[in-house]
Amino acid sequence: MAILGLGIDLVELDHFQKKLSKRFLTRVYAEEELAYCLQKKDATPSLAARFAAKEAVIKAFAWRLFSQSLKDIVVIKEENLPPRIELRGKALENASKLGNYKIFVSLTHTEKLAMAEVIVAGGEVE
Repeated sequence: MAILGLGIDLVELDHFQKKLSKRFLTRVYAEEELAYCLQKKDATPSLAARFAAKEAVIKAFAWRLFSQSLKDIVVIKEENLPPRIELRGKALENASKLGNYKIFVSLTHTEKLAMAEVIVAGGEVE
């Protein structure tokens, strides 16, 4: 597989926390993302890392910022497994135009910052 795209995004937690409202959460996050993050004592770092992942996916695919809903880019975290990206709706439709692809994601956060990196790989190795 060849690298088709790379995206990275960094979020300042203090600034991000000021954006958090019920309306923002329901517009940006899928139900399973909210269920995972809101069970934590402080949900802000996890929410911010997922927001960064959504932005990094958009950059990796070279999509225009609002060409699909952020809610259609979902970070799935299952116990004992690394996080993964699941695309839905228009995001899935747009990505499918590439044919065979795989999305790799890495999330991290500190007391002040959250970051995500996404690699989109595809094609066949000859």
